[in-house]
Amino acid sequence: SGGVNWHNKELTSLLRSAGAGLIKEVGRKIISGDFNLTTISFPIKVMIPITILQAIAKSFFQIPYYLHLAQGKDVVERLKYVIIATISSFFCSSFFLKPMNPVLGETYEALYGDGTKIYVEQTSHHPPVSNFEMYGPKGSYYMHGYSKFGSSAGLNSLTVSNKGKRYLSFKDGVEFEFDF
Repeated sequence: SGGVNWHNKELTSLLRSAGAGLIKEVGRKIISGDFNLTTISFPIKVMIPITILQAIAKSFFQIPYYLHLAQGKDVVERLKYVIIATISSFFCSSFFLKPMNPVLGETYEALYGDGTKIYVEQTSHHPPVSNFEMYGPKGSYYMHGYSKFGSSAGLNSLTVSNKGKRYLSFKDGVEFEFDF
């Protein structure tokens, strides 16, 4: 059902090495009779030095641009900009290396160049859930919602899912509610 071809040999080698280490750890757990696989640590060598909260704020950087363009348009045109803004955030959130898990209650806030403010908080650890609020400049829009992350692995694949809801309201009362 899709995927991304990756041609970076150094990164591919790193990921395969981490995968082999995980398989060994799972084997040790099974042989010892401990079938609780949730206690297996993810290898630090395949992580990036930001948390999931920072990754969310980073992936939303272009949303203010598209929501600014949507101002004053009819509802159908606004919906098109909202769709573009949502899809464009996937470009900056599709990492091959994993962001670090924030601790429960951890927060992150950022201010974008146009004056948009974003606040992100880790509200659940198992499953990992991150909530966010985004305030457009001069109250032009308000967006909030949550992301619930999950993952599954196959013999030759790793799937990361992002489920949740988003709510968006513009200053003039136009509102959208959508999920992934």
